[in-house]
Amino acid sequence: MRWFLVLALSILPAVAQLQLRVVSPVDSTQYPLLSVIAESRLDGVPTALDDGTIALASSRYTIRPQNVETLDHARGRIRITWLADPRLATENFVHIFAWNGEQLARDSVRLPRLPVLRIVTQQSTPLEELAIRAEPSIETTERFYLQLFTGRYSTDGTHELPIRVDSIVSSIPFVQVEWVGWAGGSRTLPSLVYSPLLYLVRLHCTPPDTTYRSGTITIYYDSSLSLAIPISVNRFPIPATQQLRFEWPTGGELLAPCQPITLRWSGMALDARVAVDYSLDSGTTWEPITITTESSTTWTVPNAPTRGLRFRLRQLDGQQRTYRLDDLSTTAVGRITFRSDGKRLLALHAINGELVEWDVGSRQITWRALPPDVGQVQPVWVAYLDSMRAIAVYNASARGYAALFRIGAPTPLWSGQIFPTTIGRVALDTAHHTLALIASISPTLRLLEISDSTIASARSVPLPFPATALTISASEALVALLDSRIARYQTPQWTPIGEYTLPFLPHVALMSALPDGRRLAIGCSVSQPSVVQGLSAPVFIFDRPTAQLIRSYRQAASPPVALTASGNGRYLAIGFRGQPQSPLWDLAVDMITGQVSTHQGALADIAFSPDQRMVASSSATSPLELVLRSFLFPETVISQPIRIGALALATDTLDFPPTYAYAGRDTTF
Repeated sequence: MRWFLVLALSILPAVAQLQLRVVSPVDSTQYPLLSVIAESRLDGVPTALDDGTIALASSRYTIRPQNVETLDHARGRIRITWLADPRLATENFVHIFAWNGEQLARDSVRLPRLPVLRIVTQQSTPLEELAIRAEPSIETTERFYLQLFTGRYSTDGTHELPIRVDSIVSSIPFVQVEWVGWAGGSRTLPSLVYSPLLYLVRLHCTPPDTTYRSGTITIYYDSSLSLAIPISVNRFPIPATQQLRFEWPTGGELLAPCQPITLRWSGMALDARVAVDYSLDSGTTWEPITITTESSTTWTVPNAPTRGLRFRLRQLDGQQRTYRLDDLSTTAVGRITFRSDGKRLLALHAINGELVEWDVGSRQITWRALPPDVGQVQPVWVAYLDSMRAIAVYNASARGYAALFRIGAPTPLWSGQIFPTTIGRVALDTAHHTLALIASISPTLRLLEISDSTIASARSVPLPFPATALTISASEALVALLDSRIARYQTPQWTPIGEYTLPFLPHVALMSALPDGRRLAIGCSVSQPSVVQGLSAPVFIFDRPTAQLIRSYRQAASPPVALTASGNGRYLAIGFRGQPQSPLWDLAVDMITGQVSTHQGALADIAFSPDQRMVASSSATSPLELVLRSFLFPETVISQPIRIGALALATDTLDFPPTYAYAGRDTTF
């Protein structure tokens, strides 16, 4: 154990200690400017900070201060001034971050009551983005409502103050904004908005074509404040290999109501079933037709005239097999990974940090090993370096550790402390045998070099702003910063080569490059606690060539803990904190097509095998499970629009000549 402690110390340079303490409540007398007084110390010595090393944050968004003024050098006392950004006003506290080199300090202060502006539906459900589907050169009108959820109190505290909406502007030229307002109120801007009334806003969209476009709807209010909402028009096309397809109808047909038709398709996988659905509103809602193993089905056209009839095929696994892998351990499997050939599965246990390798075909244990005892272990990351070596990264006693193993050996080749605090995220540059890691919120990034039998500290990379996530794809590293930017670095030199600015991106919890290298899956944090209910922990798909967020999934109320993509980049499985299920997202049609894995306990990790025929998942809470399942991606295809005609009854008049009849007695005709 002695050599282990010496090695752990030798890999870490000495670091200074930064402290930050807020010493005053928030001053809102100069609204919309807010200010607070704080003191900072570096290794116990008062130090003054500037606006380049301070940020203000909620649990979802971060902004820079307007000004940082030094009040007293001898005491390290400063005044921090910032605009009352509506993204920070949704929570009761604001967090203040300060950093110096590798050191990060934070404190928080309670906010006074501030205006919380939001856009909602007519039922007061919050909207976090606007998506419009529109035909070329045809005007489509969408609506939303503006609501002052809470307002500022008057100086004497007797009543709630309104805000003044100055203007609403669309960044997309063919999307025009119409302010309707509240019944009895002003129909022109500027206009006062009172809590909690709903003020109607209409968007008139007339796109020139079907091209995907994204932009913002920005609401300017109270002279210097603004709230921007993302808006998109039409769907960004994601090409995907499609085996399943319709043979008839193919789109554009005119169907007669109340008549039977035969739907035909091809491209089903062996042992698969197909679920057939229809929609009368262009895919907004779906109704089932049948589930079958055949390649056709008969359906009667409803008497519902429409131009938006669509059919949907969903391929389902007809013979899914589930295997529970039991290594007799009483601890949860926190991280899992497949070997590159898909024949081995590696599991990293919590508490003791044990590594267990499974043969996927026979589902038998082929190897297990333990790292040195450093206390209770929290798994962070595990990976195969090659067919003969594996690496595990974990936290214990508020520090970060790593262990390098040779497959088959019961003890590690190397193990030691690699980070002075808990590790947040890890990424491996396989081409250059470099490990990159950051803390949960980190102003610097640390690089480690992996040799045949050791791990050595290489250097630290200063970041332009504290970071929360990172990933490495080919020769480029991407680092998610707190202020909604993604910094780009060329590896192995780690030279800055640019950045993506995404103003609507909340704090990033997870980030993973999809196999095609063109897109990123980005999982974000949730606002908690928040005075506004209904805010989600979104997962985005980011298209790197166009620098746009092209897909969003907003159905989860907890942050993601795992993301894994299919080999062709079409499907994404997501695991959320505290949730037993992992929804499967078909990115090509932008639809959740089912659940990849379901546990009784909360999901810990999930991974697809490289051949895409198996999926492994583990649970973090009781009952503890490691599950291996056969898997068939539920390929989905949606037909082009089809029309249903109107049922018409034709009438005519027939003229008959008089007809005479003779009867010998009374007759009733």
